[in-house]
Parts: sequence; structure tokens; C-alpha cells
Amino acid sequence: MVGRGVSTAPKLAELRPDDQMDAALRIALISFDYPPDTPVGGIASYMAATAPSLAARGHQVHVVCATPGDTRSERRGRLTVHRIRASHIDEFRAPAAETVRMIDVSSGIDVVETPDFDHQAFFVPDTCPHLPLLMRAHTPLYMIQQAEAQRLPVAQRLRAAVGRLRAGLVRYDDPRHPNHIPGRVLAHRCDLIVPPSGALAKRLVRDWALAPSRVRVVPMAFEASAGFDGELDLPAGWEEVVLFVGRMDRVKGIEDLAAAIPRVLRARPLR
Repeated sequence: MVGRGVSTAPKLAELRPDDQMDAALRIALISFDYPPDTPVGGIASYMAATAPSLAARGHQVHVVCATPGDTRSERRGRLTVHRIRASHIDEFRAPAAETVRMIDVSSGIDVVETPDFDHQAFFVPDTCPHLPLLMRAHTPLYMIQQAEAQRLPVAQRLRAAVGRLRAGLVRYDDPRHPNHIPGRVLAHRCDLIVPPSGALAKRLVRDWALAPSRVRVVPMAFEASAGFDGELDLPAGWEEVVLFVGRMDRVKGIEDLAAAIPRVLRARPLR
């Protein structure tokens, strides 16, 4: 652990991707968005797939999420969903941390996972300093803003840059902007940062000044359809396939794929 209290949970920094867990873990997943009450965005989809999958593997899983309705808890087997009445993320952070504390007191928690977006677990290190905290990096808000800014006309971007220089302002999509500082602070208080790709890991280490040893790349998992054995049923003559999975958006790397296609064709010319 890094600068945290004593815990009986596995030391996250010492785990390897192929480690086998002999005992079930008690896991808390924090996410403002979680279906069906708050089903918006990729983090909601990730949590909706991850939580029941972990429970199916024998772990005790608690999801702490938001709802526009009444605060309540729902249990289905090893998965318990704690819905907190909150219409905005600012109304969610403190009660989410308190809910994690109450779960830990009543049944114990081995590890807490939170997304990087909106520093949702900001108060957990203070409320539960002994619990290992893992941050699952999806895409920080400033990176999304940087990608969206590239869509603006060059002249508009130049005018904005000149205006900021004259006023002595930091770009709104700069990780050093005040709006993004809490996310960086939380990252430094987490025991482990887990991005899904090496490219994102490098950016986080650079932008947030993280020790590389505290960042571990773990690709996103998926549930294969029933009967799928890993072999694609391709038309005759299709020997090699380039596959892109994701929204057709700059944030998802579609431009990087387009730029790579000429190199792919040089290495594997069409026949």
C-alpha cells in the first residue's frame, strides 16, 4: 500500500494480472451511473457488466450508485446495489463515502474501485483510510475536452489561445486547470490506477505525475455470446481482419486507426 492504514486485503501493488484468488473478495464499486436508474455512458455499461460478473465468480459485490428516486438497497445473491438519492455528482460524493464506511462496518470490504471520471470517491480516503482504493481509468474529463477541442476551426482555437495568454488563464482542458485538480489529487491517494491501454497509462503518468509502479494496464473484459468459441466465421478469402470496437469518435481512437491503415497495407498488401 502507499501511505495508507493497515488492511488484511491483498496488497494491490503486489498482484499480477495472472494471480489466482483462492478466497472470495468483498468488493465495493462506486459509480454515479448504474442501470436502470442512471444508465448513462460507458462507465454505467462497464459497471453493469463488471458487478454481476464478479458476483458470478463468487465475490461479494456492493455497488454504490445514484438514483433520482428514493435511497434504497437491493440484494440479488452476492450482488447488492445501494442507490443514493442524488441528481448531481456533487450530491453523491460524500454520501457514497459514508455508504462505503457503513458497508465496511457491517460486512467488511477488501477493496474499493472507483472510476476516474468526476473524482467520485474523493472522500473515501478520509472516511475509510484503511481500505485499498483502486481507480479504474476510463478517460479523464480533460482528455475528452482536449479531443473535442480539436473539432473547432483552427482560427477559433488560435483566438482562444491568444485570449488565455493575455488573461493569464490555464486552458480548460489542461490537467492543471482547477476543475481537474481534484481528480489528480484522488489519483495520488489511490493505491493503484488501472487504465485499459498502454497509451492511456503513459498519458496519466505524464499528466498526473504518477509513479509508473502505481499504474497497471488491465484491458477491458467482455462476456462472449453463448456458443462463441473465439473463431470468427469469415467469408472465403478473408485471411486477415482489422477490427475496431467502439464509438466512431476521436476520443475512441478512430483517427489513430485510420492513420495506421496505410502501414497495415504496406505490411500486408491486398491480393
